[in-house]
Amino acid sequence: ITDNGETPAERLDFAVFDGSQTAAWEWLTSKHADEALTYPNLAYVAISQAQLGSSPSFDNHIFEVYGRYSHSSTLPDADPALIVYDLLTNPVYGAGYPADKIGDLSDFSDYCFATGMLISPALTEQRAAHEIIKELVESVNCAVVPTGGKIKIVPYGDEITTGNDVTFTPDLTPVYDLTDDDFIGDDEPVKVRRRRDADAFNRVQIEFTNRANQYNAETIEAKDQANIELYGLRSEDPRK
Repeated sequence: ITDNGETPAERLDFAVFDGSQTAAWEWLTSKHADEALTYPNLAYVAISQAQLGSSPSFDNHIFEVYGRYSHSSTLPDADPALIVYDLLTNPVYGAGYPADKIGDLSDFSDYCFATGMLISPALTEQRAAHEIIKELVESVNCAVVPTGGKIKIVPYGDEITTGNDVTFTPDLTPVYDLTDDDFIGDDEPVKVRRRRDADAFNRVQIEFTNRANQYNAETIEAKDQANIELYGLRSEDPRK
């Protein structure tokens, strides 16, 4: 039993399978050989003689799972760059996207580490890969950009940031320097349409499950107080 009340599964006589298994559970093989399946790429636990006490029902057990890309025991969440790459290329459950069509993700990784925006997504239902990746990338303040026949993920961060022994240094050098003479036609080459300040959201909320609080749902928010005082509170629906 650990300091926070957790018990390793092995201490409870559970057999733990992490998905890499090439053989079936030994107990099942010895008792029901015809039904002993390997279940590759599936993580599960099994127990042959559970102590039920005076009740015929099985106790509830809550398992905390460290994913394949968990960084460390002190930093158990994962690098979003690794997760995106895995979702695109993994031969078992990935999107089948060719690895040579993915650009350098080091800036994306450095930005997430430096700002502490590491993640542990639970993909519990079938969805299109591009939807998952778009949501994931936006949640850490980045954007997917197609360039040079490859996809690249660019952070919106524009300041040097250090954290978790990583420093993110943004490239602020302009890529292009265009004037009206570079465009064909008489219309204004660049037109900007923005929502009026009076119509814009001035309070945004993020809902997440907090590991430090037994994985209960919590909400954090950011507000533009000056805008609220001028135009009143306009809240965006919480993002999960």
